[in-house]
Formats: sequence, structure tokens, C-alpha cells
Amino acid sequence: MSAHSRGSHRRKRARSVAFLLTGWVHVIYVTRLDDSELAVNAELIETVEQRPDTVITLTTGRKLVVRQSVAEIIERVIAYRRQVYGERQQRWEDGQEP
Repeated sequence: MSAHSRGSHRRKRARSVAFLLTGWVHVIYVTRLDDSELAVNAELIETVEQRPDTVITLTTGRKLVVRQSVAEIIERVIAYRRQVYGERQQRWEDGQEP
């Protein structure tokens, strides 16, 4: 098993264990510049900027620099919201709900 696949396996296992222990459902996973994985509470994301690295600013004022692009972060937040809010999120995206 290569070092890369061992790391990937560890990250997947860590996600599973973290979810089982804490019941995290409000998180998206991102990668820091040092390749460490970070679970971010999607409900706390205030802004996402590209300058040139992607900077996520949380409502707490904390800033996170990550490898993913702004578009990838937005896609992950939308996927999270669809999973949590389901049909209501889709109506909001379609402009049917304020």
C-alpha cells in the first residue's frame, strides 16, 4: 500500500470515527495547505475568497487557508445544504422560497 493510499484510508477512517463519536452533520471537509484535512462547520462560513489561496472566513472571525477553490467550497456547501435541508434548499435555489 502506497503512502498516499494509507493517508487516504486514515482520513476516511478518521471521518467515520469523528462522525460516530460526535454526530457531526454540519461539516464539510477541506484540505489545508500542509495537506492536513479539516472539518469545517458549514453553517459558520461567512465568506470564501481567492487571493491567490482560498481563504474561508467564519462568522467567528477565524480565517482558514485551504487548497480547494472557491467554486469547490461553494459546491460542498450546496451539497451539504441539500443533504440537510433537502427539498426546501432546492426550492430556495430555484427562487421559489425567500
